[in-house]
Amino acid sequence: MIEEKLQKCRVELQNMKLKKSGENKFAKFKYYELADFLPAVNKLFADNKMFSNFSIHGDVATLTVTDCEDSSFQTFTSNIADADVKGCTAIQSLGAVHTYLKRYLYLNALEIVENDFLDAKTGSKDFEIEDPDIKYFEQVSKLKTIDELNQFWLKNQSKVRDKERFRDICAGRKEFIMENENG
Repeated sequence: MIEEKLQKCRVELQNMKLKKSGENKFAKFKYYELADFLPAVNKLFADNKMFSNFSIHGDVATLTVTDCEDSSFQTFTSNIADADVKGCTAIQSLGAVHTYLKRYLYLNALEIVENDFLDAKTGSKDFEIEDPDIKYFEQVSKLKTIDELNQFWLKNQSKVRDKERFRDICAGRKEFIMENENG
């Protein structure tokens, strides 16, 4: 079954201790680029006889992960948002949208943690959180119900700086909660 194989791949991927090569110098955080994890994911999927397909239809992006042995599958979706990339042509902006969506869907499907910005400085007197939104992002992963998530969203959506990222993280958590409620 796809759920068992997907979970196995998640654990194996976590044990690989992947490095983040992307860097947002303005907001002072590192992030995973597709090249940081996709080769490992493709190898894990091949080893476990799985296949993934990213597609966009209308205003929804979809990542479908299929078990090649029994044809069971798991689908992950995201609404499309425009990328406002200064100095780019329309096709370059479209490429940016595709890349971001693909990255976020794989992060969601494989439960790759993106917001672990706390490093070895934790606990020291000079420790400062470089990303003021991180405390909100970390709290989202602790929410257990849709009601808790909705209350948290209403209380904090105006406080975060990166509203798009906050929305994406909350949407991913909502999907996770709903999947687990439905067994």
